Amino acid sequence: MKLFKLFPLLILLLYGLKSHGEEFPFEISEIYSSSSIVNYSNQKLILIDFWATWCGPCKAATKQLEILQEELKEEVFMVSVTDESHKAVDNYMKRSPIQLMVLRDEKGTLIRKFNVQSRPYAVLLSYQGEVLWSGHPSGLSLDKLKRFARSYQHSHNPLSRLDDLFSVSQPSPPSQEVFPLEEDSEITIERIHTPLSLFSRTPGTVQYDGLLFNLIAKIYRVPKHLVTSDKHDDFYIQMKSPARIWDTNPDTLIALLSQQFNIQIIPQANPEEVFILKVIDKEKLWNSRQINWGEENTANHLISENRIQADNLTIAEFCILLSDTKKEVYKYFGEDYTRHDWDVHIHFNDLMEGELLNEFGIVRQKRKLIITRFLIQ
Repeated sequence: MKLFKLFPLLILLLYGLKSHGEEFPFEISEIYSSSSIVNYSNQKLILIDFWATWCGPCKAATKQLEILQEELKEEVFMVSVTDESHKAVDNYMKRSPIQLMVLRDEKGTLIRKFNVQSRPYAVLLSYQGEVLWSGHPSGLSLDKLKRFARSYQHSHNPLSRLDDLFSVSQPSPPSQEVFPLEEDSEITIERIHTPLSLFSRTPGTVQYDGLLFNLIAKIYRVPKHLVTSDKHDDFYIQMKSPARIWDTNPDTLIALLSQQFNIQIIPQANPEEVFILKVIDKEKLWNSRQINWGEENTANHLISENRIQADNLTIAEFCILLSDTKKEVYKYFGEDYTRHDWDVHIHFNDLMEGELLNEFGIVRQKRKLIITRFLIQ
């Protein structure tokens, strides 16, 4: 009797688990080119790399994925997806060939399905369509992919053909849009000749006045010392942008800067030593009420010789502040996006590690990762 009563519940649970997955095949506009690394042969994991021809960091991110694809030919099948025209992809591939399979999603079907807000962006799927991981490709490592692959090593993938994964739809009329957002007209960018360094934010607008390379670092959410320029050291600009574009579509801002000032942003990816901040006791994290400098105060941090105090920063934002201050690279790969207050010693590493652990429940770990630096030309 008990088993009979439980049976409907089991059916509901199984149905609920299945509903979390995305159903293959996915509709695309074109299979532009095949992979020069590996053919599709029932790999258990599918990785989709979202990129664009106008996205500087995408080049380095795709190169990193190509290296991972070489190492995981039997476990993962990787594809690169763009929503641009055939001609735009043609021109790009002549300069910078991509070794992964390249797909065009001109209708934006996959971009909407996986809520892609900025690029580069990657989604790792099981053959059942379950999203296992998503985010910036730099957050994927060989070890992490191997761990995902191990969990599927004894299962059978029934999707035996490439068209079981991707279905080519009828082509749509070519788009003449240069940028993906209608709100571009609300963005203003101009060169200024006053050496300022200001960043302010209201609920609706972001304004930056300062050096060009510092702005690019802010847009890409990377430390300032990872962006260099051979001829723009005294190039000051002012940018005003709707906050929604600043938060969700930084690639549009980069494209506008590149076009208006005729600059190239060249990514250079190499393995480097970095420090990872990992939360091991989230109960110790400070809330955002420990420090309050007021909403009208444009500065959200105070740096002295020995300490950093910061008001209302996420862990990822604190990592960038720490990186800028110590001229080292700090990263956070967790999923805590809430804002916290901070007061941490920074001069001696052992004292800093002790305060991070005791006051915030955070450990500092040294690792070697692929880090992208940007050169402005």
